[in-house]
Amino acid sequence: MKKILALLMAAMMVLSAVSALAAGSPSPKPIVVNPVVEELEEAVVTVLEDQSAAEALAAEMSAADYDAAVLKQETQDAITALLPENVDIKELVASELVALAAIKSDKPVDVTFGFTTEYTADQTVINVLKVEDTEIILDNTVNDDGTLTVAFTVDALAAMKDNTGVMIVLSK
Repeated sequence: MKKILALLMAAMMVLSAVSALAAGSPSPKPIVVNPVVEELEEAVVTVLEDQSAAEALAAEMSAADYDAAVLKQETQDAITALLPENVDIKELVASELVALAAIKSDKPVDVTFGFTTEYTADQTVINVLKVEDTEIILDNTVNDDGTLTVAFTVDALAAMKDNTGVMIVLSK
């Protein structure tokens, strides 16, 4: 069963990558690897069917000098402080943009996403959650299988409770 699921996920990722390249649009809807958290009975973070918020942000980014330029200066400064010495914020590319919502916000939660991009441990990867005028940098872990586990704080979840959030994955 696990092999079939893995093959299905791989096929979906390949098909999604082909359609994204053909459309020239933001990355396709990611596969949420573990949407159910052990202590809770329902998904805490969900990927929305309507990705128009992510598409609008992608349009903003395409008009900017560099992808992170659409973020507030204080967010850019915080990102810069997290970067290794040899990486400039202008080198980061928004490799993923995905519209999300939160169903519950009472506990922090780690959610693993499988994107068409397979990340590696040696890459610089920064996650930013943008909800209206709020921008929150989220911790993440790049897993051995190329997926990304993102730590959603209670504040991040609460911000998405009644609003659409766009998670931006900046990478180099």
